[in-house]
Amino acid sequence: MDLDGDGFLSMYELEYFYEEQLRRMEFLGIETLPFEDCLCQMLDMVHPKKEGCIALADLKRCRMVPIFFDTFFNLEKYLDHEQKDPFASQRDPDDPEVPSFLLFYFYP
Repeated sequence: MDLDGDGFLSMYELEYFYEEQLRRMEFLGIETLPFEDCLCQMLDMVHPKKEGCIALADLKRCRMVPIFFDTFFNLEKYLDHEQKDPFASQRDPDDPEVPSFLLFYFYP
């Protein structure tokens, strides 16, 4: 991804790769996320030490680096991450209990 070989991923380089994802999403008729919003998410996720660029060390520290790369290269996985329920990992998959607030709506 380091197109200029300076050892950092600049915002321009990230935008270059994200534009391809945007083209793919537009072709499929999928609502797109503006690059600026995507960039904010990526910077919040990676927390680079140097403002305005991401170093390899920043990516190595990040626990969600697969999501970072999927955002720029793998549309199918990127969309899976975007549509995933953030609370799903907190639920017990073996407990089929319906939350009580749902019972109120479906069983008057």
